[in-house]
Amino acid sequence: MLPILVLTGAWLAGIFLQGWLNLPVEGLYWGSGLSLLVGLAGLVYARVKAGPVKSINFPIIGLVLAAVCLGGLRLSWAAPSAGPDSLLYYQGQGETVLTGLVSAEPLYNSRSGTFRLEAKDIRQANSEHPVPVSGEVYVRTGSNIEVQRGDLLELTGTLSQPKEITGEDFPYRDWLKRQGIYTTLDYPRLKRLAKEQDFWLGRGFYQLNKQAQQVIGRFVPGEEGGLLAGLLLGDKSGLSNQTRQNFSTVSLAHILAVSGSNISIAILLTNMALSHFIKRRTIIWLTLGVMLFYVLLVGASPSILRAALMGTMAQVGLLLGREYSGLAGLAGSALILTLWQPEVLMDVGFQLSFLATLGLLLLVPARKLRDQSWKVFLKDILTTTMAAEIMILPLIIYYFHQISLVSVLANLLVLPVIGVIMLLGGLTVAGGLLLSGFSLLAQGLGGWCWLFLIYVMKVVEFCAGLPFASLQIATFHPVWIFLYYLVLGGLFGWYRLEETSRVKKQIWQMADSGMGVTGAFLGAIGLWAVIFTL
Repeated sequence: MLPILVLTGAWLAGIFLQGWLNLPVEGLYWGSGLSLLVGLAGLVYARVKAGPVKSINFPIIGLVLAAVCLGGLRLSWAAPSAGPDSLLYYQGQGETVLTGLVSAEPLYNSRSGTFRLEAKDIRQANSEHPVPVSGEVYVRTGSNIEVQRGDLLELTGTLSQPKEITGEDFPYRDWLKRQGIYTTLDYPRLKRLAKEQDFWLGRGFYQLNKQAQQVIGRFVPGEEGGLLAGLLLGDKSGLSNQTRQNFSTVSLAHILAVSGSNISIAILLTNMALSHFIKRRTIIWLTLGVMLFYVLLVGASPSILRAALMGTMAQVGLLLGREYSGLAGLAGSALILTLWQPEVLMDVGFQLSFLATLGLLLLVPARKLRDQSWKVFLKDILTTTMAAEIMILPLIIYYFHQISLVSVLANLLVLPVIGVIMLLGGLTVAGGLLLSGFSLLAQGLGGWCWLFLIYVMKVVEFCAGLPFASLQIATFHPVWIFLYYLVLGGLFGWYRLEETSRVKKQIWQMADSGMGVTGAFLGAIGLWAVIFTL
């Protein structure tokens, strides 16, 4: 388990450092090659000596440094090209005619509408020969122009680099970059060429999601229905800005976004419903199917993909009769996601989900299943809340400029009923979609669900209205994030060495050289940043 943890940490550090420092690609190639040579030379030397190297573990040093360099290279390879097959080539070159597919649900407000367009081909306005092109464009139109996901459009306008929105404290350009979008098109002339041109399976799940939202709106009235749609489907459009701010103030905004807790509850409910009727192996396969169905239904956001990958690895481990390690699963899911799309590491939702899960795995002690008293249950909520808060605290301050002082109270009062809400809400949606002749059943389930939802809304409103609910922090330099995790990592390492037995100490010390090299490398970068910025 330790090798994958160390090497994945080095890989993620390489992606992060490359995004921050933009190191020369040639240097990364040389660094990865030389590091691998060092590792191979260390292995050969150890074999010749017929024993491990006592002073310096060259194989681990070489692999760690190679992982750092390869992570940086992966981010560099993901950067869009500037050739004629890329949208960047046509930025600021006058009026162009772009053909593409609306790839996500459009968003509208009173002033404008926005949507993502997957480009197919492009041509200059005075040319008749389109050129195939790749990439996505963020399009802004008037609020009266309606398009739908799957529409094939022809847009005429001038492509440009995303510009920061003046007068608003929002990193617009960075927000688009984290989604792989480097080009915008403002208020183009629009022509719809065809409808429903996207992949039929994705379109089917998209329509099913919309039908589920309609069922929720029918059987769970008011803003409470908007909260249920956020909990189950990740759709927050039914919530007012004030309600969203209240959830953010009490540090419960994460329950409005589909994340790992949804996957965990789906796995738990599937096992509880089927454990007395179906063989264990069949339940595992059905659980994998339920996870796949849910991911397709709510959309493959980075946080839900991370949770689904961890859940899949756990279920596959059960199929193979292998013990599952949460830390190895977390590292493996991060490695797979960043191999596929390295910029996912810059996504705020992924960062918060990853670190909160890491905090639960590292800081929350495992308990036996027979310990099911209400005191143990409340203690579990308290410890999981504190572990997650400790891990994500500096990111919350950096991104949202506030600290919630009532998060523990709000979590203790709200989290015990979230599972009940999701169960009742899921049954309400299923009843409304599948049992159209039994609407009274769905209405009854929706009524019970509404009672729990109104309880959550009132608790959040009360906690957010307290005079000491949150502490506002105007500025928070990224250097303090690095120093926070450096100190936290040191404290955790000291705690583990103090609490574990002599044998476990030796196991942890086996990774000292690899972790030491990674820590020294990151420490040198951090020290340089502190000197340079303060």
